[in-house]
Amino acid sequence: MNNNLKLSLQAILLAIKADKSTGILTVKHKNLYKKIFLNSGEIISIKSPINRKKTIEFLKESGKVTDEELQHCLNIQKQNPNLKMGRILINEKIITEEDLKEALQAQMEDMFYEIFQWDDYTYEFKPLDKLPENLIILNPVGKKFINASILD
Repeated sequence: MNNNLKLSLQAILLAIKADKSTGILTVKHKNLYKKIFLNSGEIISIKSPINRKKTIEFLKESGKVTDEELQHCLNIQKQNPNLKMGRILINEKIITEEDLKEALQAQMEDMFYEIFQWDDYTYEFKPLDKLPENLIILNPVGKKFINASILD
């Protein structure tokens, strides 16, 4: 499926859902793009190299991380540049694995809804037999919420 016809994102996702396709829908807008991962027509994950909000912002907004704790962890990260911030926050017992999962979930939902604000985009759907194994998967509530929103 490619963008020869100008379809709404909702129509594109509904077509993929109806076909029960597995693959990656790449949606591009100016210099931005997002990859939506679908398994049997259901959205299971989304990735973007540039996000409006970083995971840490979701953690700060929810009161899980303070500016002081973030600064402490940034200092640790400077000494250990290969460590991801989420892992540092967990190792320092500032947040739990569940807190990180909730923040990543909120970030994915934010990325998904940002696409619907784009007025001009191109898309390409690449069918796959198997999706990459390193995906962060939406939790069941997030999957249900996002997949149901397609039908609105």
